This record gives sequence, C-alpha cells and structure tokens, in this order.
Amino acid sequence: MEQPAITLLKNLNLNQDDYTIKVRIVRLWSRAAFNDSRKVYCYDMILMDEEGTKIQAFVLAKTAREYEHLLKEKQCLFIRNPSLGENRQKVKYVHISTKINLNSNAIVSVCDEPVGTEWGFDFSPFSSVVQDPTDDNKSFKSPIGILTFLTLIYNTDMLFI
Repeated sequence: MEQPAITLLKNLNLNQDDYTIKVRIVRLWSRAAFNDSRKVYCYDMILMDEEGTKIQAFVLAKTAREYEHLLKEKQCLFIRNPSLGENRQKVKYVHISTKINLNSNAIVSVCDEPVGTEWGFDFSPFSSVVQDPTDDNKSFKSPIGILTFLTLIYNTDMLFI
C-alpha cells in the first residue's frame, strides 16, 4: 500500500481531519488512573517531525491497546487521522498552541526511516553564530561553538581559569 502524503506539524490545521504525520516520539510519560494509581489512564508525549517542529500529543490507554507497544521514546511513527485541538493545558511543553489526540480513528504504524534528531535538540550551525552572534532567537547554541567563536574574535589563546 502506498504511503499517503505527509503533512508537516507546522502545516496542521484545525479544520482538516484527513492527514498523515511522520514523527519521532521525543518524550513519553504516562498518567495514572484517577481511581487506581497502578493503572495507566493515558500517555502524554512530545512528537517531532523531520523539520524539528514539536507538538504535544496524548492517547487514552484504552484507545491505544493495539499500538501501545509502539509507544516508546525515540520510536519513529506514521500517524494517520489523529484529531487536533487547542492545547488548553496550563503547562505547555512546546510552542505550538495545538495538541494531537490519538483517538479511536487514528492509525499508528512504525516508520523505519529516522525522523528528526534522536534526542530532539536543535543546534545552530557555527557559521550562523559567526554571522550574527547577538541573535538570541536561534536554536540552542553549542557551548563548544561559542567558545570557538570567542577564540576567533579575540584571536588569542584561550585561558582556562
């Protein structure tokens, strides 16, 4: 069967309900059931696409029974037809204002090709730091790159105190 077109996370639309995303689970945790702390009520996760865009997602444990074994950190997945809604949680772990719900209509399957970076970190290329070192809107800057930059600016040996 041919894989449908992939929608990037930044292009998700609340008015669209027929799409497929290709993501990596960057972080996964479970919440206990309200009446029995030994049972899992739902799984929360941070998903990341090939461009490094991240979104929160969740699935009720009773809904995830047939693909629960696929829910593990670093796992790459195809997810078709999840529902998308406004993220109304008080604590938001990503900058996107929507959240994915893997409802009973969602189809989840393994993606054998890697998606994004393994741990979900985004580093700025050293060349971009050299071009404009004052731009703090870039992704996380590697401390090694910054030390190298400072060495280039002052053109002296680095002193370690």
